[in-house]
Amino acid sequence: EFQGDAVPGKNADAIAAKPASQVGKNGALLVESRGGQRMPDWSPDGRFLLYANHQPDGKWDLWALPLMGERKPFPVVQTPFDEWEGRFSPDGRLIAYTSDESGRDEIYVQAFPQAVERWQVSAGGGSVPRWRRDGKELFYRSSDNELMSVGVQTRPVFVPATPRPLFRLGRLGSYDVAADGQRFLIRVPEREAPGPPISVVFNWLPESKR
Repeated sequence: EFQGDAVPGKNADAIAAKPASQVGKNGALLVESRGGQRMPDWSPDGRFLLYANHQPDGKWDLWALPLMGERKPFPVVQTPFDEWEGRFSPDGRLIAYTSDESGRDEIYVQAFPQAVERWQVSAGGGSVPRWRRDGKELFYRSSDNELMSVGVQTRPVFVPATPRPLFRLGRLGSYDVAADGQRFLIRVPEREAPGPPISVVFNWLPESKR
């Protein structure tokens, strides 16, 4: 657990951490920059933090912060394109992420921490990758807002199956998956409360004419 009262600088974005029991208290500062960071993810062993880092050229790259030793951040996926939404596999050996290098958002998987191999998982567009807890299935949102499932083999090498649609997501498209991959938490817009019922009366006559 990280503790402390570090506060990000006024002109910088930061990622901080604190125990869930410390409600209302400032967290311990992990990493900050003037460009900003988004969507961090912890490695399963707690040794690395993976996050999207905004670069001076306006692009997003994936960086990792070691949570031991000197804690010096290093780039994981750094290209002329945007990479974000990084997620560790359950064994910590792989990361899934979104990249627009093909001209549209697609899901890729590569080895971590050294990108010795890389594979494209989605076909026809994809974003928001999520792993099943046992690492045998990967989910993502398709370009037409369907939740897709991909069976995967992670050892000895990564081998993805053909993506298949499960169901259409809500208009907001945000979701998360339970550990067993059988239940999903989906963000949907709040529905407007129904108005009062309307009664229609036929053959009505004023009291004076009855």
